[in-house]
Amino acid sequence: MRRALAALSLTLLAAAPAGATLPRGRPYWTPTPAQVAKLESQTSRKPGMAPTWRYGRDYAGVTLDDRKMIVGRWVRDDSGRTIGVRIGPLSAIPDIADGGCSVVSVMYDVKTEHLVSMTCNGNG
Repeated sequence: MRRALAALSLTLLAAAPAGATLPRGRPYWTPTPAQVAKLESQTSRKPGMAPTWRYGRDYAGVTLDDRKMIVGRWVRDDSGRTIGVRIGPLSAIPDIADGGCSVVSVMYDVKTEHLVSMTCNGNG
């Protein structure tokens, strides 16, 4: 099982390299707030990242290789306004290719309840 999960993780990471466009798997679906909460419970602050509450966090559901995945993009906002979680279509997620740890991409496997990746974008 671990080898299969590792192989799937490598496949999915190849589909979504750091700082690149999020994977465009089909069909699209809408994650529940509970699924997003499970995803967020597995995240950990990476070096260079701000606290989670400083990020606007957008999530969408995609299907890759017949597996439901949640993909997300976190964008840091230091304006002081209220920000948080938005769940919607993939087209509503900001497509940002740089920004360092001001922009974080995540991917979560719903079936295994496993955070597949969490990466800071590159610096442009």
